[in-house]
Amino acid sequence: MLRKAALASWVLDLVYLLAAPLLLLAALVASRGFTRPKLRRGIVSKLGVGLRRREGERSLIWVHAVSVGEVLTALPLVQAMEQRWPGREVLVSVSTYTGHEIAARRLGADKVIYAPIDLSFVVNAFFRALRPAALVLIELELWPNFLLCAFRRGIPTLIANGRLSERSTRRYELLRGLSRALFSLPTAVGAQSEECRSRFQRLGVVPEKLSVLGNLKHDRQPSPSTRQAPDVRLRLGWRPVETLVLVGGSTHPGEERALLALYAQ
Repeated sequence: MLRKAALASWVLDLVYLLAAPLLLLAALVASRGFTRPKLRRGIVSKLGVGLRRREGERSLIWVHAVSVGEVLTALPLVQAMEQRWPGREVLVSVSTYTGHEIAARRLGADKVIYAPIDLSFVVNAFFRALRPAALVLIELELWPNFLLCAFRRGIPTLIANGRLSERSTRRYELLRGLSRALFSLPTAVGAQSEECRSRFQRLGVVPEKLSVLGNLKHDRQPSPSTRQAPDVRLRLGWRPVETLVLVGGSTHPGEERALLALYAQ
């Protein structure tokens, strides 16, 4: 199995390198020729430049959250792990600049890094430097070399707050063999719902690895928006008599009509 994992990493690297010109072009367009410092800094960090080797013998739990939404979802889990295992370190990796900014603000810059790009030699360099004892992936961030490296090193991997839509499941099923190999790598999956659990099982996760643990987003502490409301109103120029504000944010078909009907009442 380990030999197959090594072969899979080599094949993946070849595919990535063949696609590199297109990926580089996309990155150039997105970053306006790498002139945006925050994007340039993120790309360099994802290659492992400046990554320090972790000192000491304390075991490390590596939590990966893609961007802002996943970071906010991961916060109560990170805080719970720090309280339960005060002798262990918890490190959070992110893929985006905004995710890094939020995580550093909430957890401290020393607890946040950019995740490696999914080339085996880069991923291996991160694992050698960090020496994690466990890996936690928030929702569904499955990079093949990332998972293969953890598997080859015998590092348990948990998908926390696991989420799979029916549409994503059908897409994975188009490459059934590859998908089943990929989804067989995690040690355990904590699904958000029974529907998600069933979809993970369809993609090759054995029932023994699956648990339904609910949605971590429900464990978030609400922000102190009530106390901040007067300052927000002042900045927006609202007068005290204007007390009614209706917001239709991220609506679905038919919901605008319901909002207008409520306003008419």
